[in-house]
Amino acid sequence: MITETITFTKEDKYLSDALNRVGHQLLPSDRVINKTLTGIGATYMEIKAKRNSIIIEPNVPVIIGKLETHPECLGVYKGGSTDIALKKYLQNPDIKYKKLLTTPESFYRIRDLATELCIDIYTGYFCLFDECEKIGQDYEFRESIAFPIADFFKFNTKAFISATPLKTLNRELTKLNFHELIIKPDFNYKIDLELITTNVFKSTVKEKIQSLLDNNSTCICIFFNSIRGIKLIIEQFNISADKYTIFCSDSRHNELRTEDFHVEDKVDNSTVKHINFFTSRYYSAVDFNLSVAPDIILITNIQIATHSRIDPFSEAIQIQGRFRNIQPDGKRINSMCHITDLVITKYLTPDDINITFKQWLLTAQNLKQRHMNTQSALEETAILTEYQNCMIFPYLITPNFQTDFEMNIFGVLNVLYKERVKSVYCSTNNLIQAYNDSNYFNLTHTDKFDSTFTFNDIDLPHRFTNKKTAQKEQISSILKQLKLGVSADQILVLLKEIATADQYVNASCVIELQKLVGTNKVSNLKTFKAVSKLLQTTILANQYAEARMSKEVIEDIVREFSPDFKTPIQKKDIQNRLQIIFDKHKLLKTNNKPFKVSQDTIIQYFDNYTEDKRTDKNTYTLISIKPELFEKISSSIII
Repeated sequence: MITETITFTKEDKYLSDALNRVGHQLLPSDRVINKTLTGIGATYMEIKAKRNSIIIEPNVPVIIGKLETHPECLGVYKGGSTDIALKKYLQNPDIKYKKLLTTPESFYRIRDLATELCIDIYTGYFCLFDECEKIGQDYEFRESIAFPIADFFKFNTKAFISATPLKTLNRELTKLNFHELIIKPDFNYKIDLELITTNVFKSTVKEKIQSLLDNNSTCICIFFNSIRGIKLIIEQFNISADKYTIFCSDSRHNELRTEDFHVEDKVDNSTVKHINFFTSRYYSAVDFNLSVAPDIILITNIQIATHSRIDPFSEAIQIQGRFRNIQPDGKRINSMCHITDLVITKYLTPDDINITFKQWLLTAQNLKQRHMNTQSALEETAILTEYQNCMIFPYLITPNFQTDFEMNIFGVLNVLYKERVKSVYCSTNNLIQAYNDSNYFNLTHTDKFDSTFTFNDIDLPHRFTNKKTAQKEQISSILKQLKLGVSADQILVLLKEIATADQYVNASCVIELQKLVGTNKVSNLKTFKAVSKLLQTTILANQYAEARMSKEVIEDIVREFSPDFKTPIQKKDIQNRLQIIFDKHKLLKTNNKPFKVSQDTIIQYFDNYTEDKRTDKNTYTLISIKPELFEKISSSIII
């Protein structure tokens, strides 16, 4: 790919300053613009540009934030402007330059309504795809992010832009005559970052947060893509609701509020508290205009959430860029730290992936040849079914054998991205190298590896050796140690030495139940008998729930419904088709009776949208299988 580099100087306040200096009055077309720095006004430049613009943003909060500062724009997203409002905006002669901010999923509304109004958006509008790396990163669990791509390339003028574009995208865009435009600062812009690798995760996180509190931190922002992990930290510190806020996707709000956790969706000075938690929805693009410089903690805990891995090349950079306001002391952020465990796991190199896809493609080509040579309609159907079930099929844009095979580049990019991030967390050296190669951080590293452990501070021995100690007190004592960060293994090693066999078994049940249902529910139990009963019920319920989410069931569901993705289907039809799959696998309820599918069951498996008011309210448009379920079957794709 042809590369053009433009210098961004200390005197340049915005991207427009650097571009204007070399003759670009507008964002140039057919470019992947690598702006390097966050917060230099790239989107602002397009909003103020003297031309019509469609700006595609990956998430709704980004659009809402920009609409607050640019009311002249129109937001097109689920729950945003209606079709009537969009039509009025497009037809309003008083608005000289139309500025439309849209999610990928809602782009079609603009296209279809413009067509209805005889407006040619492809020649009359500039299309900017912001935070373009998200297409490859999110594609696995959000195919809809790539919906506008075919239309994007139809625009006469268009560009991708990000501070952290995926380089792997460039190889494909070279074929489409795209150039790379790199904005290169001529000053030191690197951020200090402390990397802590550890095998004693709870105590390390606790120690870090406590040290910040002891040093009078006014605002701590914790980025952790795990609701379960966030809950554990809040419980471990016993943080009161007036001291923290959780910012996450809308779909988790009701769940958290039901459990009495404090949740907000808008990040500003009124909602930010002393300690704040952010899931990946807030890792990029959303601007936090706060009146304080926060202490940032990035958290990766692979043991409890594999999806909490933070990419040093993109997400770590994007996270620090959320904080835009420079405080009186000249700082945007006060400190930045990344705490992570490491897991040795198999991963594929780009060459491995290339070889794998070539072999899968050969299989598809052989099936196509067999399909062409057969004279039997039954054989044709059998071969086509086999093709739709083969490993390469999810990565092809070709639904049948009528055309040449065409790879979906974003599906492939997602595999490349996922395997690269997985490789980073296999060793300390890999992670350090990744941060250094990102060229964005001044890195310091601490390895907190605890190979030994002493029990001097564990408040358990006298509780279990004193026969008068109530069972509830013993239960509370175990829970207290877990909350302090003492591992289950460490507790059991000690009890094996001092407790009776029954006490050891009882303690094991408490620990196991705490893992399954959390500290709060176990703390309400008064006897070990109650613990044992709830444990048995929970294990049985989980077994049946796991059966419904098994790899085999998910594969059958994907096989059954993937041809109908993005097509409205009657809810009752979905329910009946799921029931056939459930009956085939003999799925049961906890009372050992057959599990009956309800309409609520549907949302456990699919991401669905019913935002189109022209669609019958009794239908779902299934977009894709849920990301956490795709993880189960993707393991059979990449070994």
